[in-house]
Amino acid sequence: ILIVGKSQRELPKLITEIEIFDLFIHDSEHSHPCMMFEYELAYEWLDNGGMILSDDITWNDAFEIFTDVRDPEFGKISNSIGYVRK
Repeated sequence: ILIVGKSQRELPKLITEIEIFDLFIHDSEHSHPCMMFEYELAYEWLDNGGMILSDDITWNDAFEIFTDVRDPEFGKISNSIGYVRK
């Protein structure tokens, strides 16, 4: 599914239709507020054992802050791609 628009507006609608998911990939706006919004919302609806993948995690400290606060299992696939497992 390709939905064009701000994730802060479109993602909540999409998630309520899907309800729960196994994989969320962040590859949208790379501002700190947008990344934190997507991580928090995705993590809330992520199934146990599900994953969040995120590119460009070095562009700001959102990934680092999210993993520090939530303390999930996480790691890096490369210098700029990280994952979180619930």
